[in-house]
Amino acid sequence: MNTDTFNYLKETFVKKGSNPDKIMAETNLANDLRMDSLEMMDFIMEIEDHYAINIPMDAVSEVKTISNLVEVIDRIRNTK
Repeated sequence: MNTDTFNYLKETFVKKGSNPDKIMAETNLANDLRMDSLEMMDFIMEIEDHYAINIPMDAVSEVKTISNLVEVIDRIRNTK
C-alpha cells in the first residue's frame, strides 16, 4: 500500500473530525467512519480534484476500506 496516499487520506479524515487512532488500512468507511453514500461521493470528488484523476463508479463500488480506496487511487494514478 502506498503510504503517501494513505497519509493523505488519513490527514483528510482527521481534518474532517475523525479520530486519528481510528484511521487504519482496515478501517471500514461505512461501518467505522459512518460515511453514507453522499459523504462518500463528496469525498471521492475531493480525491479526484486533489490527484487530478477520474474514479469510475464501478471502482467506487468496490471500495469498503481505506486500503481499498488507496488501491483504487494508486491503480488509476499508475495508468495515467
